Amino acid sequence: MIALVCLLAVIWGADRERKGALIFGVVSGVNIFLANNSGYATDGLLIFTAIACLTGFVALCWKSSHLWPLWAAAAQGMAIMGHVLRLTNPRITATTADIIQLISIYIVLFSLLAGTVYAARHRSQKDNSPNIG
Repeated sequence: MIALVCLLAVIWGADRERKGALIFGVVSGVNIFLANNSGYATDGLLIFTAIACLTGFVALCWKSSHLWPLWAAAAQGMAIMGHVLRLTNPRITATTADIIQLISIYIVLFSLLAGTVYAARHRSQKDNSPNIG
């Protein structure tokens, strides 16, 4: 699902959506690699990748009239809080933390897809408008 949405953003999105897809795709790839190869150190390392992704989305929000980077940044903040919650509270089960992470991933994907659809529609309307003058 991540690869599909990022690919759609690269193909049909504007520059902002392409950058967002690159940020989220790279961070997701690093997270998958860490989850498969790091063992117990995963939670501590995943916080750093989530913070890097949040920084990228905040940079996309800067002076932007689009809302999707703000939604993605908010979801990424939720993911960071999920990591912090799991590290600081030993009573939180892994399932609970994983549910928080999955919800945040789907919110980021939905917001990136919404931004891509908006950019594609805006571009098609711009291409179809009559050019007078």
